[in-house]
Amino acid sequence: MEQDTDIDDRNASDESADPHATSDMIPPDESTESTESTESTESTESTESTESTESTESTEVPAGVERPTRSLGERVAFGMRAGTAAAGAGLAFGICAAGLALGMERERLALRSARLMSRLVCGALGLRLVVQGRERLEAHRPCVIVANHQSMLDVPFLAALFPRGTVIVAKDEIRGLPIVGRVYAATGNLYVDRSRPRSAHRTMQAAEAAVRAGSSIWIFPEGTWGTESGRMLPFKTGAFRLAIATGAPVVPVVVAPLKPRVDLEGGRVLPSTIHVRVLAPVATSGMGEADVGGLMRDTRLRMERVLDALAAEPNTR
Repeated sequence: MEQDTDIDDRNASDESADPHATSDMIPPDESTESTESTESTESTESTESTESTESTESTEVPAGVERPTRSLGERVAFGMRAGTAAAGAGLAFGICAAGLALGMERERLALRSARLMSRLVCGALGLRLVVQGRERLEAHRPCVIVANHQSMLDVPFLAALFPRGTVIVAKDEIRGLPIVGRVYAATGNLYVDRSRPRSAHRTMQAAEAAVRAGSSIWIFPEGTWGTESGRMLPFKTGAFRLAIATGAPVVPVVVAPLKPRVDLEGGRVLPSTIHVRVLAPVATSGMGEADVGGLMRDTRLRMERVLDALAAEPNTR
């Protein structure tokens, strides 16, 4: 597997970088009961009754809140960087499409194209990833990988972390994007339309089959991204039902808050170091349907703890 020059991997045993890291499989209820906050409980329990409802929270600025005014030079610089990043992503998808048309091996082609896309996008935007615990993604496969979701940049720059054979579950809107939609599906990834429960159920059945065949599944359990930096939206239960149904561990991935230095909606992208933590897997062996809510709350609490710690770290390059 080729090594990315824009990624700094940190071993999971580096406790000074992540005091919550551990190399052992963590049972779902260990060390969480005494610290679980009312806020995190309320924000997650409410998702169980709205599983089939697609989150409609937009990425628009809340009423009464104004974006900082950008100078003409800043807007031009942002446009050039964003355009270069988009062109890089398009190039990676185009190469993948050409490879598929030539009959190249799908899994290897998808992996190399993902690595290329991440390198080009990060290079154009001046982003450098510092990853701790990356080896867990391979060591515990097949697994259900859940990551916090902050912007449309998440998939392009996190693509460098996707293990070989990973299946991504994304919103159905991607299907309509030229080239991207076709390549996305052709490389084995899945769409989910939560506004149509039957369609969403079929997607999760396909994801379950993929896990049983040995593939890991990457899901953003928030379903979309919000506007408040450093805070996650309520989780949906699909990823956790999938993990329990297959007996696969849940591997949380936490990306440090991107704003204010990386804010696409605000027209601001400054050279930054983005810290990413791959947390210890949460075991699901022996769990049943009644454990879905507890697994979801436990996973969210672990992610919130690390997200809060990362928010305190500078992300200047």
